Amino acid sequence: MAPAGSKPSAPRAARKRCQADGCRRLAPAGGQHRFCDEHRRRRAPAQTVRAPRLLGCQRPRLWTPPLRKLTRATTRGYELTEFAEITGEPFMPWQRWLAIHALELNPDGTYRFRVIIVLVARQNGKSSWKRTVSLWRLYVDDARTVLGVAQDLALAREQWSKCQETIHGCPDLEA
Repeated sequence: MAPAGSKPSAPRAARKRCQADGCRRLAPAGGQHRFCDEHRRRRAPAQTVRAPRLLGCQRPRLWTPPLRKLTRATTRGYELTEFAEITGEPFMPWQRWLAIHALELNPDGTYRFRVIIVLVARQNGKSSWKRTVSLWRLYVDDARTVLGVAQDLALAREQWSKCQETIHGCPDLEA
């Protein structure tokens, strides 16, 4: 019984035992907790909900819009994408988008862009895209010279050797 003049207290929620194996402690009051404080701290990372895997966006934040609709007649990017599949190194979605937009043609058949600037984070396929473009220019687009640049000689040699591996790994290119 409550003393005279005091307010009656709200009924306390029943506390349940911790559901961890062998634990005899009580879970915090409120009914929403299944584990005692100690086991809740240990289990917190395992109980977090994982976010869906992020794949990024193939279209960049800043880019030059095309002059007209990009089709096989208005860009050579589709040819480059097919060439990449033939070599056994198909493009990722952003690389395909880049090829189609970067190799846009003017109405007279020349390339719209003389310089292409690509800003992508490390380890996302910039070098493999550049190697494929270089090989495509040599084998399909009839370029007589392709100049590759790297920040030091070791990286330039590495890219050159990877180009040679691609050539030797594809019978059509090796012939």
